[in-house]
Amino acid sequence: MIAFLFPGQGSQRAGMYELLGDKANETDELFDIAKEATGRDVLSLCKDATDEELKQTYNTQLSVTAMNLAFATLLKHRGVTPDVVAGHSLGQLSALHEAGVLSTYDLFRLVNKRAELMSGLKESGKLATILGLEKNVVEAVCEETCQTTDQVRIALENSYKQYVIGGREADVDVAVAKMKEAGALKIVEIRVSNAFHTYMMEPMVEPFKEFINTLDFQEPKTKILLNSKGGYGTSASEIKEDVIRQCVNVVKWEDCMRQMLTLENLTIAEVGVGKMMSSMIRGIDRSQKVYLTSNTNDFNDLAKGV
Repeated sequence: MIAFLFPGQGSQRAGMYELLGDKANETDELFDIAKEATGRDVLSLCKDATDEELKQTYNTQLSVTAMNLAFATLLKHRGVTPDVVAGHSLGQLSALHEAGVLSTYDLFRLVNKRAELMSGLKESGKLATILGLEKNVVEAVCEETCQTTDQVRIALENSYKQYVIGGREADVDVAVAKMKEAGALKIVEIRVSNAFHTYMMEPMVEPFKEFINTLDFQEPKTKILLNSKGGYGTSASEIKEDVIRQCVNVVKWEDCMRQMLTLENLTIAEVGVGKMMSSMIRGIDRSQKVYLTSNTNDFNDLAKGV
């Protein structure tokens, strides 16, 4: 069994197109479709955008998705295809494509619309990763914070003792101080422009839903794990609903990964830039190898059929 895991925002880096190496020309059609679907030069974003430019949601989401699909394309050209797919946050949209749910053209239209709506929100929020506290402690601190502020909630459940909280910036700062008092080992502010997967995204839900309903969602051709459900999707309609709900609902990544890790003879590939997914897997099962497609040696091992 081969699993493709797709990273989301935070995996981007300036000049990441170079990681495709001498195989980059195999992705020309992909970048052409991205430009046709969005009217934007996605190739230039992946080649030339600075780290500061890539932090902007409107740029991040398209560039990350393009790189995810670029590495997936290279693997497919070498006969490596997934039996199960999952994507973390934004990465879930890449997983939809690899499961055959959305065409390449519609995928880029969807990502572009999602980024546009998120970038257009009037209020901005904040996300922070809390390391070293159990879920019930993080939830209790959030509840305590909410007694004197607006909502602060868990936005992403990444792995055991790694949770991301989100809300308005000042409220998250209050919660972060309380998390430190509660014994958090480390707290990391995430390089994103808003509090994704929280109530801060509610204004975008209706226009996003309207847009999604214009797209042709097909039945999945491979097993796909869904963020909001925390388990396998069974139909195109369920997948569509999860994509909408994911905007404001917690990402149950740990639940998804624990289900995936029960599969026998499992080979896991992180399909995209970096090792974000690998790091999260290590927080669940340190013995599990994850092959990094942006690492030349790992890519070659996958291509050889490890």
